[in-house]
Amino acid sequence: MTRHRDHRTVRARFPFDPWTLRQTHYDPADHARDESLFALGNGYVGLRAAFEEGAPEGAPSVPGTFLNGFHEREPIAYPEGAYGYARWRQTLLNVTSAVPTELRIDGERLDPADVSELERELDLRAGTLVRRFVWTHSSGARVRVTHLRAVSLVQAARVALRTEVEPLDRDVRVEMRRLVDGRVENQVETGDPRVGAALVGQVLKPVAHRAEPAGRVALRQRAPGSRMELICAADGQVRVNDADVPVEADAEPLLGRLSAGADVPAGATFRFDLRAVYLDARRLAEGQDASELDHAADAELDAYAADGGIDGLLDAQRAELDAFWERADVEIEGDPAATQSVRFGLFHLLQGAGRDGRTNIPSKALTGEGYEGHTFWDTEVYLLPVFLHVRPDIARALLQYRVRLLPAARERARELHHDGALFPWRTIDGPEASAYFPAGTAQ
Repeated sequence: MTRHRDHRTVRARFPFDPWTLRQTHYDPADHARDESLFALGNGYVGLRAAFEEGAPEGAPSVPGTFLNGFHEREPIAYPEGAYGYARWRQTLLNVTSAVPTELRIDGERLDPADVSELERELDLRAGTLVRRFVWTHSSGARVRVTHLRAVSLVQAARVALRTEVEPLDRDVRVEMRRLVDGRVENQVETGDPRVGAALVGQVLKPVAHRAEPAGRVALRQRAPGSRMELICAADGQVRVNDADVPVEADAEPLLGRLSAGADVPAGATFRFDLRAVYLDARRLAEGQDASELDHAADAELDAYAADGGIDGLLDAQRAELDAFWERADVEIEGDPAATQSVRFGLFHLLQGAGRDGRTNIPSKALTGEGYEGHTFWDTEVYLLPVFLHVRPDIARALLQYRVRLLPAARERARELHHDGALFPWRTIDGPEASAYFPAGTAQ
């Protein structure tokens, strides 16, 4: 009976719609779960669906931004080591976030717990997440706020974050600050590997930071164990209807800020676009090293703007998904719930699969830190067949990942006194990374 009641509750919370996952009832107790369901990704960048303003007080939240395969490396500590034990832990890192937003109306900070008319929609054809609500100032003035985000399926480095504020009753002063926040930590979980990792505290160390008067900030950070290095850079653009509003930029080692404010008449719209890009040294051209990340990020941001900014990204996103669904769509006649479920699953598979031959599909795709972001040994059994039918190019890239890891698999077989190759049970970049020896050798 309990299982049946839970099923009906989920149905009421997410109405059956063939092409969207729509939420009109918000329960703070389900906040962390919903961050996974409404997550976005493109096989390289993944964003959990954390609220821009932060979670309401008391709501469990696990904000996260991930780059496929970007990890920390540290020795596994055993009480007593033994033959064949894996030696190095690999953990997918929660990286610099471009999501946090501070919004004030007439000097009063918006509280995400005190909103009405809340709706959130994951659009499987547009590849966007939209959250909208109405917030009431202590004076009684109301504003409608709409947050839109997208992670480009066409240009892997690009992320779009757009916020619109519309005064409904009277003129108001809108002040908004968007953060590029490097003060991130992984979810600490020592008892259940399905949830998180044992990494504690700030792992990523600052390398460089900058802010430019034109409204651009950038943070470079490095994982000390793996020596992997990344950059998150962002441009801010603000308009009130057709008029540009200046954007101020400042930065410190672990935090960049883009700020703007304007008096907004009732019925007008204050729009703040954040164009963010993520790059790590693996994506640089052959012969380049991490010192080129700043130049590469600037070039990517300039190209982003030249391609039409966020509007151009959204147009390309829709065209990409139109082509995907033309080949991949499954409709189950007479059962809209099953149709919605299959489309939702296909969409998340597409979002989680690496395309570069160096990455695969982490155990939680790019929606969370479960199992430390490892790829399991059986990806090809359960997931590859889907891509063979709907995206053969991705299937090829997933197999290239295994080919690239073949030397490590042969070395592991020799270590355990076997011929051939022993692919790891769990890994990110090749060596067995599971401290649980019975499963790490069972296959």
